[in-house]
Amino acid sequence: MADSRFFWRFERGDASTWRWFGPDGKSSGAFHSLSAALKDATEQGFVSASEYWAVTVDGRTTHFRPGRGGVNLPSGEMPKD
Repeated sequence: MADSRFFWRFERGDASTWRWFGPDGKSSGAFHSLSAALKDATEQGFVSASEYWAVTVDGRTTHFRPGRGGVNLPSGEMPKD
């Protein structure tokens, strides 16, 4: 499974703001919605259809892998292949 240092992560923080964290160590400022964070990440090189990525909210993470549907797990757990 992908090492968390090498995939895109999108996380909802306090006050319902969203941030992204890229595989290159870059991260974003706060956005008002996941859609806005995804748009900005796309402008920074994120390609959802061909990359491993994850969305974390309320203690759960949905993992997206190329060519597969999302898998929702407790935060910190990784899907099994």
